[in-house]
Amino acid sequence: MEPTYFNDIITDQKIKIFQYLSINERHKIRLVCRDWRNIVNEGFGLKIRVRNNTSDLVKTCESAIEVELCSMTIPFPNGGIVFSNRLQVLKFTNIVVTYNVVNFLRECERIKSLSFLNVVIDIPMNDPWSSPEEREILLLGNVESLDIQCFTFTDSIMELLVFLKDRVEFGALKEISVTARNPPVLPLHMLFTEGSQEDNHVLLKLVANNLRSIRKFVVGRPTASTVFKFHQYGIFGEDNPIQLSELVINSYFREEWAAFFHNQDHLEVLDVGSVNVNRWVEIHQGIMRSATTLTHFNMFGSTFGNEWDCTVFQNCTLLQSLTLEIRNSPKVNLAHLPIQLSHLDLWGPIILPEILSILGLVNLQFIKISNLIISGALDEPEDDKIDLETFKALLQLPDLKTLIFASCTRFSLDWSRITHWCAANSATGLSYEKHYFHNRIHGTSTPDGITVTLSPNFERDSSRWNNEEDITTENSRSRSTTVSTVTVDMSTMSI
Repeated sequence: MEPTYFNDIITDQKIKIFQYLSINERHKIRLVCRDWRNIVNEGFGLKIRVRNNTSDLVKTCESAIEVELCSMTIPFPNGGIVFSNRLQVLKFTNIVVTYNVVNFLRECERIKSLSFLNVVIDIPMNDPWSSPEEREILLLGNVESLDIQCFTFTDSIMELLVFLKDRVEFGALKEISVTARNPPVLPLHMLFTEGSQEDNHVLLKLVANNLRSIRKFVVGRPTASTVFKFHQYGIFGEDNPIQLSELVINSYFREEWAAFFHNQDHLEVLDVGSVNVNRWVEIHQGIMRSATTLTHFNMFGSTFGNEWDCTVFQNCTLLQSLTLEIRNSPKVNLAHLPIQLSHLDLWGPIILPEILSILGLVNLQFIKISNLIISGALDEPEDDKIDLETFKALLQLPDLKTLIFASCTRFSLDWSRITHWCAANSATGLSYEKHYFHNRIHGTSTPDGITVTLSPNFERDSSRWNNEEDITTENSRSRSTTVSTVTVDMSTMSI
């Protein structure tokens, strides 16, 4: 037992040393000796990228845990491919010939992740891929993640989706992600509509085929996708509707998608993107149906004087994060927001009494208020802006860590007095950053906001919390003392 224990220690030490090497370096040194090969194989596995000119690697990747097949146009016959039982990830990049896809998948029944990047399908004559007589079903029962990325959504991608829908049986697929620069406009609400799926888009059919196991469905542009996270699995029916835990829509909420909320009462995260005021009733209903589970809500909209009433959140007892980015619409009844809220991001017109009402939200850790200038005309009374006393009152919230005023001009924020006060109190555990709007045309910079960060040792009840007049007096006294001292020193030097 002792020699084995000693050898295990030596092996662990070598693995730690090999961690400092890159994947390519480990791939090279594994050829030095049997001991090093075993350490690399067992301790790290291999990630191999195979091209036509390196196709021999396909037959020597018994220890690979990830294989990327790039532009494989040379045919690989069935049986001529050797993959490790440890293979977890298989990627196809720029594959242009279908028979390789079929042959490789046939040999990779144990993989857990399958992805296609910018795949262009070239179907040769008499190819079994599209032959109606060839009905072989590929079994990929361990695949949990399917990822398809492409520059443009073309007929070739459609061919791939049809193949995956008709010729591959997944069984345990948990995540489907399809992103493109020009994603198709899908009738996503059809996923939640009972009835025939015959006329649906092939991508929706692929999702519908895997509803028993699916947990996440992503579709759209790479930087602006729509995300569905599923809460409940099983056969869809009247007594067992599809339930979502998370719905994130980018970027625009379409009218027909209001059907999402008819049976959704377990939503935890709801980001509806940009919403027209005519859809606010449906959004209200969606919030109220999931009031007992909702933790995050985000909405952006543009209206003409219509008010968003925050009373709709008063029964959301788990709500932690709220973002309301609504242009030209006052947000009323902020005092009705739930007490446990920790993250609050408000964009657009808010009157001062509404801002003061959030002082009762004692669990807030993050507050951001943006674009207050839109709230009214320039002749509003001077005391209607965010003054120093209101600013200091917000900082007194017991759990607050970050306070941000963004895109707020002098008409809505007393920027000069606030920044002056922050400078005088920076020793109390407060740090701040001033924001400016830079006009490139005129070459000018205008005060535009401030970000304040509070450290854990921030002194909320410090005696240094002076009013502005005291701070000005202290600073003036300090400057006078400094000047006097300099004068004395200079007099001494002249003597």
